[in-house]
Amino acid sequence: MRRLDFGLGLVALAAVVAAVTVVVISSRDSTPQATAQDTTSTLTAAVSPEGCARVTAQLTSDTSTPEPATEWTFSTNAYVKLTATAVDGCTFTRWELTFGGKPFFNSSQNPFQFQLIGDMVVTVRFTGTPVIPTPTPTPTPTP
Repeated sequence: MRRLDFGLGLVALAAVVAAVTVVVISSRDSTPQATAQDTTSTLTAAVSPEGCARVTAQLTSDTSTPEPATEWTFSTNAYVKLTATAVDGCTFTRWELTFGGKPFFNSSQNPFQFQLIGDMVVTVRFTGTPVIPTPTPTPTPTP
């Protein structure tokens, strides 16, 4: 009977050592995986017809006044607000958001808020034609 108890004790000890070894090895070899919050995504904007608007983008939590641009970089999964400011002669119609080269979402709201889940392209559509101001001629001085 003693041999059986001794044998079972060795098996139990071996199982514990194996379990501890697996835990230690997996902990030591594991490297942190990148999460969506560790990455950035690019948002690119286009205006159609060209010249109809200035576009700004910012985090929905940002209360500063953003500068117009055509490309921005944000953390992936960030909540972003887009605003299109039309020029004279143009009327806002809609936003068209594409993801992975395919239509993803349309919105007729301006400003428009959404979650940036990866690199995206947004086209803001307008009707009309931008009014190009006529330059005022500079008077020629008389002698």
